[in-house]
Amino acid sequence: MRLSAEKLNIASGDDRAAVLASLQEHYEFPIEIIPHDDLPDWPRGRMNAGTDVVFYPRDNGDNQEWFASVALAGDKGLVRCGPFPSFQQLEQKAATTTVALVLLPVALVIAVLLRPIASQLRHIEHAAINIADGDLSARANERSFSSTKPLAQAFNHMASRTETLIRTQRELLQAVSHELRTPLARMRFAIDLIESAKDDVERKQRLEALDGAAEELDGLVGELLSYVRLESAGPQLERETIFLREMFDSLTNKYSALHPKVDFTVSAQIADEQHVVADRIGFQRAIGNLLSNAGRYANSQVSVSVNATKELTVIEIDDDGQGIPETDHERIFEPFVRLEDGNGQGAGLGLALVKRIVHQHAGQVRVGTSPLGGCRITTEWPCSA
Repeated sequence: MRLSAEKLNIASGDDRAAVLASLQEHYEFPIEIIPHDDLPDWPRGRMNAGTDVVFYPRDNGDNQEWFASVALAGDKGLVRCGPFPSFQQLEQKAATTTVALVLLPVALVIAVLLRPIASQLRHIEHAAINIADGDLSARANERSFSSTKPLAQAFNHMASRTETLIRTQRELLQAVSHELRTPLARMRFAIDLIESAKDDVERKQRLEALDGAAEELDGLVGELLSYVRLESAGPQLERETIFLREMFDSLTNKYSALHPKVDFTVSAQIADEQHVVADRIGFQRAIGNLLSNAGRYANSQVSVSVNATKELTVIEIDDDGQGIPETDHERIFEPFVRLEDGNGQGAGLGLALVKRIVHQHAGQVRVGTSPLGGCRITTEWPCSA
């Protein structure tokens, strides 16, 4: 409209009609020059306020017509376009049909896409309800739908951690209520005996018995804390190079002093440079527990040997004791399990700790029969994890 007004402003009075006719050829609605007074009050006020192009309606019986006007220079009137073509209103039935034809297929497609997701979410919801009702083994099916597999995996990991923590707490409570009673009873009994001691020698003996019970209690608490820490926390290993000859010499000297009747030997085939890459505290605890058990049950001999490949370092600890029945080979690694023919010491956590430490290093532990006639426990430590 501005361009049209500029062409009419440039044209002289005689040529203006020709220019207007030329412009009309480009529009499908009327375009004409009208006086200012033909403009309604509302659009005229807007134009006087500085609006160069105004768009306004005008009633024409039952219909409302729309126009647009722009002022010409020098009070030569206005260029008015219109009335513009009015929009055709669709019938409600046609509009409803059109909307239905568009939205219904879209809704069906969305339903098809969301159905497996909704089904998987319902399955996870049922698993969560089962866990809340006490079934800690409930899990979501990770293979049913690939779209929500990460969610199912995260839920199952959370459920496994929750089950582990609750089981650990239950086992710990059972151990505290059962395993700690014996040393506590011995301590109370020793305290009573101290009061009735006849002389200093007898009092000293009973104090030594009390000290032994306290030491046993301290060992039980240490095993319980280690068990809970390994079970509850994720593996936080600080791997370093551990030279086996140096480690075994140190440990065998320690347990030789604790079991003076048992001969601890380390295979001469273990070279000084032979090593494993593992967490030092965990590795020392695992091998120490195995040597302690072997020394406790051996008759006279415990031996340590190593077989190394590029992938594995295999450590074997043998004793010449009574051995372990084949039916108990797996059971002895369960927490708080002690064999009936054992000497009743400890909380039954030593081998459970060994298994968890080895598994944290992605290794394996198993029980077999020793060539010495007793038990052989084999641990496998991967060279890289």
